[in-house]
Amino acid sequence: DYLVTTSAVAMYQHDYQSGGLLSGGIIHNMTHVFDAPDNRSQRLGVIGVREFSSPRFRLPHLRVTAVVWRYLEDPSKRNQWGGALAFSFRTGK
Repeated sequence: DYLVTTSAVAMYQHDYQSGGLLSGGIIHNMTHVFDAPDNRSQRLGVIGVREFSSPRFRLPHLRVTAVVWRYLEDPSKRNQWGGALAFSFRTGK
């Protein structure tokens, strides 16, 4: 089987004077399986990222990412909503 997966993101980034970043935008994902057209999936959503310049919760450069999307095309999830929340931080310099 052959598979194609694409992801596209368009974001706006805002720098805070006190340091850190706030970014937001839209995201589109598509998966297409050539020999299994019923497995084709598309989703469209919004993404937000907040990165802190000073330690938060004793974690250096804490970054919080949130994504909410709606399935545009999927045989089992059409018109359903999904989401994800991630926390990350950098180590070292």
